[in-house]
Amino acid sequence: MAKKTAEEFRDGSPGELAGKSPEDLVDLYLRRSKKRETVETLKQHARDLRREMDRQGLTVRKVWLEQRSASKQHVRREKLEGAMAAVMDGEIKTLAVWKTDRFDRRGMAAIGTALDEFDRRQARLFVLQERLDSSQPGTRIVFAILAERAREEIKDLTLRVTTGKNAARTAGRWPGGRTPYKQEALDREMTLVLRTTDRTTEPAPTLPVLPVGTDPLLQLQYETQPADGPGATRCVSHPHELALGGIPVMCSTCRARRDWLLINHGRNVWIRCRCSKQWLEPEISRADFDALVASPYGMTYPTVEQGLAALGFDGTFAGTYLE
Repeated sequence: MAKKTAEEFRDGSPGELAGKSPEDLVDLYLRRSKKRETVETLKQHARDLRREMDRQGLTVRKVWLEQRSASKQHVRREKLEGAMAAVMDGEIKTLAVWKTDRFDRRGMAAIGTALDEFDRRQARLFVLQERLDSSQPGTRIVFAILAERAREEIKDLTLRVTTGKNAARTAGRWPGGRTPYKQEALDREMTLVLRTTDRTTEPAPTLPVLPVGTDPLLQLQYETQPADGPGATRCVSHPHELALGGIPVMCSTCRARRDWLLINHGRNVWIRCRCSKQWLEPEISRADFDALVASPYGMTYPTVEQGLAALGFDGTFAGTYLE
């Protein structure tokens, strides 16, 4: 049975496209760099673009959905090539993207070449978040600045990740990403809490996983079993920096870089900051969390709210490191 396409990613039907000229049609280009980026975000991008295209009186002909890096010169992006081909072949006159860095991160030269192609064919590139329309005078310089900024962001990120990996190697630690099965994590230095406990062990810079090749049904059974009794919620405090995939975790609200609380319920794990900001972290699995629990004993609180207050993660100590 063919997999059903989400409504947000649906191409225009023959009935919707009947009688439409290229000037009436628009293609949407959506991109994510890695699978761990949630599809729900892309769906929201598509909804935002469809709403704007409806406002402009355009009909969506095709949605190009791609999982590729936009910064690496050697990476070929077939979906973007397809979208550009539709413009060059005169099938559409508008290509819409959610944000400039979703289109390209290779700098001014790359975006300039694309804009030249649009100009030659009297077509346009529309960017929703920056409200840019390449057919309007004066926008080319803005595109160039945003493209260069996107390229610099990638260079800065690459530098931070490389520096972090080199530092980990120098310290004799695993340099990042998922720790291989049976990899010894000897450099642990973390306080673990099971519904709160002050037992101290040595934490891994990255989290262990179940053996490669584990039966998917057994994996699902393991991850969905009760954590510690029906509906139990468990907590693990992490006073030091936490790196996932070699990239340090940082709170988007208060910019904190350490002193976290990891919260497990069922198969999900959340990260919580002292400022009370909390988010689901798909990079940390139930198995990862269990591997960090050194003792089944700890204080138990009647509600999650009381536990968070007792641990100092209810917002009272926002902007403060207690460990």
